[in-house]
Amino acid sequence: MSAHKLHIAGKAVRLHGCLMAPDFRTQRVLCSDPWDFVSLWLKRHHQKDALFYWEQAKHFFKASAALSELSAPLTSYYCFLNATKALLASKGESFVESHGVGGRSADGHKSLVNEIVDFQGSGILPALCKYLAEPDNAGRFQV
Repeated sequence: MSAHKLHIAGKAVRLHGCLMAPDFRTQRVLCSDPWDFVSLWLKRHHQKDALFYWEQAKHFFKASAALSELSAPLTSYYCFLNATKALLASKGESFVESHGVGGRSADGHKSLVNEIVDFQGSGILPALCKYLAEPDNAGRFQV
């Protein structure tokens, strides 16, 4: 038996909810766009800083969709970076406003195999690793 789909202003509306530690007693949000859903949640919980980062992520996402495959990876990276900052800010995690990752090339022929990714000791990436209880691998990763 198929369910009836709810449409508002020509868009299908789906229920969105928390996947980790859901609280089924909280008010539900009907929203067809995940970007809007998170924005509404951040506004409801007075997460001004996180909302700023989330809106930047949304704009980078939209810019990426309009760019060529050659240019889109840069704006996609900044989309993820700002979405991560929104997560960390909304959870009250402190972080240094740097990327937390760097890179260099090993000696020899220039190729992806010779690229080395350096995890820094502070910044967005180490803060995300800490929040997710993952090792930060500072200085120990090669592509």
